[in-house]
Amino acid sequence: MKPTQCFKGKNFMTPNILRSDWIIENELAYELSEGRGIYGEKIWGVSVRFSDGEKGNNNDGGCFHSRNQAETHIKDLIDKYNT
Repeated sequence: MKPTQCFKGKNFMTPNILRSDWIIENELAYELSEGRGIYGEKIWGVSVRFSDGEKGNNNDGGCFHSRNQAETHIKDLIDKYNT
């Protein structure tokens, strides 16, 4: 299974998918995407799903105002679930 298969459709706020990968191999995936906020500013989103399509912990995903913040969040999730 590919991590992209965990996600159905596009997020309306951040519809441009940049990448997806596993947090826990074949079990928990993330998706990094970008879009525009309500004032037109660029935003990045991190979504988290289990391999069966169920949403991960609500605190695991989020919206960020820089790609660096989103990338740091992804790294933190990987560390959280793999230590």
